[in-house]
Amino acid sequence: MATRSRAWYPYQSIPRREAAPPRLGRARFLLVLLVVIALGAILVTVLAAVLTPAQPATCTQHCGPTPGVPVPQPARYHSAAYGFEVAYTDPWKVVQQDSKSVIFQTAAGQFLVYGQPAGKSDQQLVQEALATLPDTQFQSITPATSIRGAHVGYQNGTGEVFSSTFLPQSGRAIRARIAVVAATKGGVSVSVVGIDPWVAAAPNGIPESSQFDAALSLFQWPG
Repeated sequence: MATRSRAWYPYQSIPRREAAPPRLGRARFLLVLLVVIALGAILVTVLAAVLTPAQPATCTQHCGPTPGVPVPQPARYHSAAYGFEVAYTDPWKVVQQDSKSVIFQTAAGQFLVYGQPAGKSDQQLVQEALATLPDTQFQSITPATSIRGAHVGYQNGTGEVFSSTFLPQSGRAIRARIAVVAATKGGVSVSVVGIDPWVAAAPNGIPESSQFDAALSLFQWPG
């Protein structure tokens, strides 16, 4: 019986190559890229929310006063002789002072405050204060009106407004208004004289009427 001969191969057989892993498709690559970008955006947003200071909540009721520019505190003149104090702010400037009195240069005129021992009536104090004005500069002084509710600090007093012609050392004569207020508390009497150029539309013809009244309201008696 004839035997089948083995097949003979002159070359060695080449082993089969393993199949390469399938490449990532273009569409799938774009999808992965979009997911990465989205996750990055979310992470940035979260970090910004954590690191950014929280804004205060807007108040809608019972909020209190709105913060504003701090108001400068007034300066003060203190009488060493009688213990009273006069508060003032810019543009008022002290041009003369001693232990009993002070003279302020105001925006338009002058404001004089001086003390003395008690013993005279308020009306006498008003006339005395008026007499201290130099008659070479203040001429034709006549009563204009009385001041209702005249006061120095919280102490009621007497007050009058006078009209006058003011003659400055240089320049032409002008019409002026002179407000005089006097009051007494304890053993101290205080006289106040405010001088302004006359302005028809102003209260009592005094353009700084409100500033004069504010200084009188802030006045502090000794003790």
